[in-house]
Amino acid sequence: MALQPPATAVGVDPPVEATDRTYWESKASKETLFATDELFTLVREVQPQATLKYNKYYIGLEIDGSSRNFVTFIPQKSRVLMTIKLPQGKEVDDQLLEAGIETLPYEIQWKQYKVRFGSAVNEKQRQALLHLIRQAWESTGKA
Repeated sequence: MALQPPATAVGVDPPVEATDRTYWESKASKETLFATDELFTLVREVQPQATLKYNKYYIGLEIDGSSRNFVTFIPQKSRVLMTIKLPQGKEVDDQLLEAGIETLPYEIQWKQYKVRFGSAVNEKQRQALLHLIRQAWESTGKA
């Protein structure tokens, strides 16, 4: 006899785990969520209507009720991963390198850069990120 999943009432979905700030505080830490908030202020400088949208696997962006994930965040216990949706290119690679921003391999499938922050962002990094976020908004976020 094959194993069957537990029976649920017809038309009733099993409970879904809430994905809000509290969920992320338990998954990551209050410190990395604070760092995420700091990085998000850069997004708000480019697109003031953006709000954080808490999903199960990442924190995305929402503008006027629609997802606009030209930047996403993945807070972890001791660091924050940030993705920036931009085509791969030498100019962007050079900006990240010059600013001293730690990069992970470019995600070809999603056409995005992934960067990692373990501590506060300095002014040089802040300016480079602001420029890249603006480029990402101009090339993908407005669509």
